[in-house]
Amino acid sequence: MSHFIDACRASGTLVSVSMVTSIPSYLIIQGLKVSFDAKDETIECECLHFTFFGILCSHAFRVFIDYDISMIPEKYILDRWRKNIFDIGFQKINRKWRVCSTKISNLLQDATSFYEKCIESVIHDKEKLQELVNSLQQLSETCGKDVASRSSSIPIKDVVENIIGVPISTDVKIKIPSGIKTKRSGKRNRIKSAAEKAIAKSLKPKRTCKGCKQLVNHDLRNSPINPSNVLKPFKKQQ
Repeated sequence: MSHFIDACRASGTLVSVSMVTSIPSYLIIQGLKVSFDAKDETIECECLHFTFFGILCSHAFRVFIDYDISMIPEKYILDRWRKNIFDIGFQKINRKWRVCSTKISNLLQDATSFYEKCIESVIHDKEKLQELVNSLQQLSETCGKDVASRSSSIPIKDVVENIIGVPISTDVKIKIPSGIKTKRSGKRNRIKSAAEKAIAKSLKPKRTCKGCKQLVNHDLRNSPINPSNVLKPFKKQQ
């Protein structure tokens, strides 16, 4: 705190004090004016540092020091500075292990921190680093045996309840419907491809067309030589 006070004093020296509408106005050596109302602890500086950044400037703290104010007024601590701050390592652990419990997350963070400290202490010593690897290998084998023996004794029902987070109910409330209506969207009514349509058309029995006098898959109504079919493109253009 003493270093902070010294830094605020070094940021500017009070040159003069004047009264503006019964509110004292302080002139800092840098040429900035700071007005302070001791009744409601309202302070304003010409640098507008609080207006732009939400943090009081050193000129304001310089005036607070003269009034022996050791605590920042409540109005100058904005909500943006009151939000909970999460450690980046804490967030990485939660994303990696998908842990919902805060206590387990803290233990995982401590375990990761101790592991990193061990690595940093022996990173330049090959023998100690090898000893650390051997110790971790033994610890890993021991933990693996404990987990295997513990998991074999845990019923499957408890494992499922632990995953979904709620107990499994014995009462069956949702039953399979007796009949399912596809609303004409079944396999028989699916959209056929052009190849399937051509194959189905070729398999149809051919008949004699009265227009072209041949065994084909069309009749006089949709015959290509029918005058009404020939004039269709021209009618559309009109």
